[in-house]
Amino acid sequence: MEPEKSTEAANQPTEAEAGDSIDPRELVSSDDEIDYSVEPEFYDPDLDDVDERWVNRQRKGRTSDAVLSCPACFTTLCLDCQRHDKYVNQYRAMFVCNCKVKTDQILREGKGKRKKPQGEGC
Repeated sequence: MEPEKSTEAANQPTEAEAGDSIDPRELVSSDDEIDYSVEPEFYDPDLDDVDERWVNRQRKGRTSDAVLSCPACFTTLCLDCQRHDKYVNQYRAMFVCNCKVKTDQILREGKGKRKKPQGEGC
């Protein structure tokens, strides 16, 4: 059983950030304000077909197990990949694009905590 709300409190208009009184019963969804009879300015129904033709030209008929993208910015890095035979969640890039190798830097693996093999003592 829910406690009864006072009808006076429910009928009170709320204060908006700008200081205007807004009656919550008059609020409408933003979907109600969209005019679906007008075609959106930035929508092109043929754009997906154009993009698909571009990708097919880039791949030159080759098939791929995956398309690799940068996890930070989603830039396409490889359109032709092979899945690793043993480790199915790993892929090898065959032809890379949008990537530059910094040959003047040497990266070394950091010295972090090593996990102890299970079964050994505390």
